[in-house]
This record gives sequence, structure tokens and C-alpha cells, in this order.
Amino acid sequence: MTRIDTLAEEALIFCEQVRDLTDPTSIAQAIEVQMARFGFTYITCGDLPIPGRPLGAGLLMNTRPEDYTERYLRKNYAPIDPALTELQNTLRPFSWGDIRTFRKPEKRKRMIMDEAREFRMNDGLTIPIITASGQIAAFCPSGEHPDLHPRARAAVELIAVAGFQALRRAVLEEQRASREKPLLTRREREVMQWIAAGKTDDEIAMVLNLSRETVHVHVKNAMRKLDATRRPQAVCEAIRMGEIAI
Repeated sequence: MTRIDTLAEEALIFCEQVRDLTDPTSIAQAIEVQMARFGFTYITCGDLPIPGRPLGAGLLMNTRPEDYTERYLRKNYAPIDPALTELQNTLRPFSWGDIRTFRKPEKRKRMIMDEAREFRMNDGLTIPIITASGQIAAFCPSGEHPDLHPRARAAVELIAVAGFQALRRAVLEEQRASREKPLLTRREREVMQWIAAGKTDDEIAMVLNLSRETVHVHVKNAMRKLDATRRPQAVCEAIRMGEIAI
């Protein structure tokens, strides 16, 4: 069997494996094992940072060294990290080496990648994942000498998507199981559902036979419960937590 055949088989086996796992820790361990076979030592994945929310609030997995993570957070690298900002230009997977070669990043962005090398993260991948709400998440493995052959990248992308979805599913199931009742009230869910459909407060008031002021109160309460500062963010959180569906 060729290396390419082996890559495809390993990726499919992984997809079957995580499909039956329900514990986030077990899923994260399975992801680490698979990524190590491609030379990736560290994995970070989760939602992209959203203004108004603590950095890392949507993080599902992070195995990078604590010293590096502490420095990254303290210096607030996320807004200028080329491994993330490149997502403004493309939603296709890319490597750090691709950024150096094709983007010629400015000094402060190169500095972030150079500092990663101090922790044996010489190169890595950013694999964008589009969630059901349209929000962008990212799966970012890195290592000292990762396999970045095109077919290896394809296999890693398949593993990343399956692993990310398995992690998110397990985390949400744990959150739902820990709640004795839904987070939002019935009326708050109705209002958020209509906001997700693109309706204004006046339109929602007419549909639900409420005053505009009452609709605004329901929206405000829902945003507070969802720890959201903006309506689009509240909709994303409501969908992610299973409070509403699209």
C-alpha cells in the first residue's frame, strides 16, 4: 500500500472512531494521536476571536505550551496573527510557509511566527471551518517538521473537520445535559429565531403581537444570558447552544 493510500485510510478510520466518542477529552486525545502521525505536535482549534468576548472563550482545544499561550494572550497577538488574519483573504487551508512565501508579512507578523519557532513550532496549518451559523472557526496544528505534502494536507483537513465537529458536539451535549432547563425562555427563543431570520424589532413585534419595547427587552435579556454584545453574536451563540435552529 502506498503512502497516499495509507493517508486516506487513516483519515477515514479516524472519522469512524470519533463518530462514536462522546467525551471531549477522549476526542482530543484521538486528534493528538492522528496529528502526531503527520508531524504536528500542537493543536489549537475553536471559534475565531469575537470583539467583546474574552480571548479563548470559544476555544475547544489547545495543546500549545503554556508559556507560549500566556505570551500570546498577554501581548494580544490574535488581531495581527497571520495564521488568523489570512482568513480575511481566503477560506481555503494554508500553511505558515505559504504566508511567508506569498504574502511577505510585515515585521510584527513575522515576529509572531518567529517566536513560535522558539517552541518548536516551525510551521503549521490553518484549516478554516464554516459553522452552521456562518461563523468561521479554525483548526490549527503546528510542529517542528510537519508533513505538508498536498495529499497529507488533504488528509489532515478531513481529520480536522471530523475532529472539530466531534469536539463541538461533545461539548454542547455536556452543556445541554448540565442544564436542567433551556437557557432562554420560550418568548426569548421566539424573538431570537426571528432575528436569525433577519426580522427587525418592529416586524417581530407585529408577528408576535407584542410592543416594540417588549421585543427589545426580550432581545436584551437573551443577549445577557448568551454573553453576547451584539445581535449577530447572540444569534450565533443561540444556534451553537441549541436554543434556536436554522
